[in-house]
Amino acid sequence: MSKHIQLITNLQKLTINQEIVWRASSPPEVITRMKDEHIQTCYITSYRGADFYLYLEKYREYFGEFDTWGFSERVILNIVEDEFITWENYQDQGPLRDLLRIVMNSASNLDRFF
Repeated sequence: MSKHIQLITNLQKLTINQEIVWRASSPPEVITRMKDEHIQTCYITSYRGADFYLYLEKYREYFGEFDTWGFSERVILNIVEDEFITWENYQDQGPLRDLLRIVMNSASNLDRFF
């Protein structure tokens, strides 16, 4: 198992066990600077001295078989330290989507409605 997957799986476990807490956040400028993509949902947590940002990004993509441009989306996990992105992952979409689902459920605090 790669270190990327191990980190994502560890964040899933820590979130489920409420050892780390995520909150909705606006993405920092270091993430949005020089981007045309739209960040739809963004969460932040701090873990071992670093800020982790997890967000859903919509971007334009060319679909050659249809000869058209459309929108796609991807989940991205960043580590931001001292206003720099020190690590970014958007390749492991299955585990990242699972983490986003877990984080959204955790941060929404749905139990307050029951």
